[in-house]
Amino acid sequence: MRFFWFFIFFSFFTLLLSASGICAADQSAEPDDLQKYLVSKILIDYAFSAERTEISLVRSSLKRVDLSDCIIETTPMTQSSPRGRFPMRVEIYHNNALVEKGTVTLDVRHFSELLVPVDRIKRHEILTEDLFELRRFEVTSLTEEMLTDAKEIIGYRAMQNLQAGRYVSRRRTELIPDIEKREPVTIVGGSGLFEIRVRGEALQDGRIGQTIKVKNIDSKKILSGVITAPGVVELLF
Repeated sequence: MRFFWFFIFFSFFTLLLSASGICAADQSAEPDDLQKYLVSKILIDYAFSAERTEISLVRSSLKRVDLSDCIIETTPMTQSSPRGRFPMRVEIYHNNALVEKGTVTLDVRHFSELLVPVDRIKRHEILTEDLFELRRFEVTSLTEEMLTDAKEIIGYRAMQNLQAGRYVSRRRTELIPDIEKREPVTIVGGSGLFEIRVRGEALQDGRIGQTIKVKNIDSKKILSGVITAPGVVELLF
């Protein structure tokens, strides 16, 4: 009989502790209203798109749960634009009185549609729209400029091999040159009646208006000139 009452008492005591634990867990949970407010404020203050930005509250020193009829003031703890972990100071006012202050940390993640090659693209291959497709990526930690619009690749070629399904940074592309290295060119010297044209070889890539080095095929001399048309280099004097 004593064992029976001991079992009943132990069970009741265990249940009581369990219930206390649940209450403690509920009280320590982050207030949803605060998270919603902070997310909305970040999106508005920094003109972020809700479709391209995901924000969550990951840490808070605040204890107040009931935020009804409260005024919340926030101050970023860094001058940089929210990206990754973003700390803020928070002050909560009720009836014009400061009732609590503390710090919160938000996790701010950014996403974007980036161009990726459908298949492998070889070095110096001319880039066209049909070689790419758009895919959504997280770009929070990316620091380089990525290709996001097929119009950006018109007139460009790949500077190196590009892997299928991998986003492409702008620095891995280059404008298609009007003259390519080792390409035969016409070297033009003089002016008017004294204009001279000789065969040459380009020693550098270049576009119209740029200065490149060329080699005179006959004399083997290395000269510098401005590209005036595709395949034509005018000497500098």
